[in-house]
Amino acid sequence: MNKNNIQQSKEKNKQKKSIFYIDCLWTENIPKRVLTNSSINTFYICPKKYDLSYNKAIYPIKYNAATTIGSAVHLALDFLKSGHSLEFAILKVVETFKDIINKLEKLLPEEDLDKIKQYARFDLIKARAMVKIYNSIYHETNFTNKTIDKEIDFKYFERVLGPMHLVNPKTLRLSKSFAIAGKSDGEGIHKKCHKTVSWELKTTSMEFSTIIENLEFGIQMPLYQFMEGQHDKRYPQFTVLDIIRKPSIKPLKKTKSTTGKRSRANDETPLQYYNRCIELYTKEQSRFFGRYIIPVSEANIINALELAWNTSRLIKFYDTHGYPAPRGTHCIGPYGVCEYKSLCWYDDWDFYEQLDIAHEELGIIADKIR
Repeated sequence: MNKNNIQQSKEKNKQKKSIFYIDCLWTENIPKRVLTNSSINTFYICPKKYDLSYNKAIYPIKYNAATTIGSAVHLALDFLKSGHSLEFAILKVVETFKDIINKLEKLLPEEDLDKIKQYARFDLIKARAMVKIYNSIYHETNFTNKTIDKEIDFKYFERVLGPMHLVNPKTLRLSKSFAIAGKSDGEGIHKKCHKTVSWELKTTSMEFSTIIENLEFGIQMPLYQFMEGQHDKRYPQFTVLDIIRKPSIKPLKKTKSTTGKRSRANDETPLQYYNRCIELYTKEQSRFFGRYIIPVSEANIINALELAWNTSRLIKFYDTHGYPAPRGTHCIGPYGVCEYKSLCWYDDWDFYEQLDIAHEELGIIADKIR
């Protein structure tokens, strides 16, 4: 055997052992149990919450400001990046809020709904301000910090990744019980190097340093990069991560009560609040808008898949022995009291609904694995 044949043989053996060359989409026998980045994170926060949400498909009937703002901004930026106008993108923000309020109108009592509408009105203003300033930073012609956006020819937005077999990164064995899936915010082709580039967006209230630290030890980026490579048969060159922090200001309440009932007549108006958000964003762009390049790393992908594999084994153990519900500090997270507390502690089913399928955030996944 000559040197060329030996080298080719070594390369083939190397490929067989590399996670980059495993095919997780080769069979139609995809397992029906799906792990996502969200479900894995939920499991480690509280196994009981995972069981209620992802095994039993029980969801709280409530207005979630963080989720609503995030969904609205994601949708608006998808349209901006696909060439639509800022006005059209803002219209999509408004429609998102209207759809969520319309759904809650059918499920919640009127007195609760009135309070929600008051909060949602100003959350809508936050989302509009976030989209407007993002557009001015990365898309308007009088700004220079837009080269990446101009160099990427976007092909997909909100692309469902998977379901595909979960793979053991050490043995390259495919799981018979669990699949993995996710949803990519955007993917495209870099016009200069003609390689795949992915785009992810985070809307948050946390500081940039905390987010980056979470991403450094998190699994979302490497897991998504792995699934994108499986779908496209080539891995992305890198991921562009945009982070937008929500405005850290609240509407001003100027009117003081003298009769026990407070009038809203002199409170800050929605327009005044919008202008204040825009002013804050304009003055402190670097504090609220960040862009990072996340390279593809085989080591990070292996670590992410290993965590997902170990999670699947723990879930199977809890399927047999029951899901623990640790009470106390576990029930109070960074965004307040767990939304499942009344159901978990007191078996109170008020304001909960049970859906036919879990993974509501992935929708189409369920249709693929039925």
